[in-house]
Amino acid sequence: MYEQYIRLPSSVHIVEQESFIISRLRELEAKEPAFANDLARLAARQRVLADVPVTSYKVGAAILTKSNQVYVGANSENWTLKTSIHAEEAAVKAAKDAA
Repeated sequence: MYEQYIRLPSSVHIVEQESFIISRLRELEAKEPAFANDLARLAARQRVLADVPVTSYKVGAAILTKSNQVYVGANSENWTLKTSIHAEEAAVKAAKDAA
C-alpha cells in the first residue's frame, strides 16, 4: 500500500533523489500522517546507535519495502572513512538480510 511513496525510479539521478524522496514523503504525510510520523520516529531512534567517531554526525534511516515491512539502520564510520556505511545502506542491508 505504501510502496508507491517510497520506491525510487531507476531513472532518477543522485542529485534529484533527495527532492524526489522529500516530495513522496510529503504525499505520504498528507494521506497517512501517523504512518509518516512513525517512520520519522523510527529513523530518529536509530541515530542513538550511530557510530561516528570522525564527524560526530549521527544519522538514522527507516525504509519501507514493497511487502510493507519497515527496516532501520544507522550510519557507522571508521577513521579512514573508506569503509563507512550510510544509514540508508544499513537499512537496505537489513532488508536484504531478512529476505
